[in-house]
Amino acid sequence: VDLPTFDRNLNSRSKRLERGVAESAPMAALCSILFYNVDEETGSGAKSKSSSPQTSKAPSPARQWEVNKAKFLMGLIRCAGQRHSLGLLDSGCATSKGLSAGRKSAEKTRSFVDWQDDRSSQKSTMIDDYGKALRPMITLYAVFDQLSKEFVVNDDDESTEAASERLAEKLETCYKASDIEALLQIAEITMNRDLICKCFEKGCTS
Repeated sequence: VDLPTFDRNLNSRSKRLERGVAESAPMAALCSILFYNVDEETGSGAKSKSSSPQTSKAPSPARQWEVNKAKFLMGLIRCAGQRHSLGLLDSGCATSKGLSAGRKSAEKTRSFVDWQDDRSSQKSTMIDDYGKALRPMITLYAVFDQLSKEFVVNDDDESTEAASERLAEKLETCYKASDIEALLQIAEITMNRDLICKCFEKGCTS
């Protein structure tokens, strides 16, 4: 869908394809890490042909996520655009009953630093305008990227605990980012900002 030859207005199937890419992006990223974090061919869940156990291997430098994470990122950005166009502000996991009963406590436990919209003293850029809508998916990308560095099938308890602490630390750092540019740096995203905005806008209209 990102190729120059793709015509998003060709027919209804093109629109459905774009919409499907946006909707499936988070699960596709997670499945890539769960099943292909050793290397892209054998996969984390594949049976090893060697005598050494597959689960003892560390994440491969050539793992699917590492090789293709720019594509996963574009999918997540499209998902952010689609969520924005639908007015979605949370994960959708909370029930209406639980939300109404626990609204006050939820507000208290919300960890994101508040991003101010007052930019009177500085020139606003397009990515600043999209910042709040991009924030959840950029944070999710950062978490996935850290998870890909840590995840090993059936790792021992001590290693798993240490990895979970590093993952929590990454998430907390993302929560404390002062603006979208700071968050992009934390997530180690070097993608052109105009391309990020373009992917977001495609998600909005998918």
